[in-house]
Amino acid sequence: MVLVAFAKLPVFGTSLKATDILEMAHAFVALAPLRFLWAMKQAGLPQGLQLSDIPLGDNCMIVPWVDQNDVLGHPNTRAFVSHAGLHSVYEAAFHGVPLAAVPFHFESLDQALKLAHRGAAVISRHAPAFRAGDSQLAYTRQAVVELMREVLHNSSYTAAAEALSGTMQERAYGATSLSSSKEHGATQAAVQEGIFATSLSSSKEHWCYSGYCAGGHTVPHH
Repeated sequence: MVLVAFAKLPVFGTSLKATDILEMAHAFVALAPLRFLWAMKQAGLPQGLQLSDIPLGDNCMIVPWVDQNDVLGHPNTRAFVSHAGLHSVYEAAFHGVPLAAVPFHFESLDQALKLAHRGAAVISRHAPAFRAGDSQLAYTRQAVVELMREVLHNSSYTAAAEALSGTMQERAYGATSLSSSKEHGATQAAVQEGIFATSLSSSKEHWCYSGYCAGGHTVPHH
């Protein structure tokens, strides 16, 4: 399973074009039976694009919200498609999940580069952060398919992410006796680096995507 989650509103809708979203969706369908869990709301889409316009297959599910710590900590999660925000980078690293980075701005590009330097991320060259000098640059389904195949089929990314995870978890658990949970550990590891990672919380959507991570049946995505 692959988690797909980008920046909070309104950055998401202003950074990716409608064609980007549609081409990503086509690529995800082409990668079946690999499953995609995509966190996305109507309010975050580019102007003129509706959730109902997005062509999703049975291997794709859209939810309005996910707890990234929860999903990234699930053993079936193989990769994370993200804008490489600071919290997302720390959470992916802590849980040992390689990143397919789609940085929106230079700040997130810098964070993605740091993770890529450790071998735990591959950066999309079609991402918005690279578009300042090329307004025609956009995603194609083939480019997205190749990005996903690189991070999923090249085992070095997973190996590097797991090695980084081991270091972070050892540091986090060794620094506290308050909890042995990954929730607390991810936060503690981030605190040691000067960053607070988001904590786990419950929601009405939790039952839905937790079952999906475990390989349950696809539920309606709209």
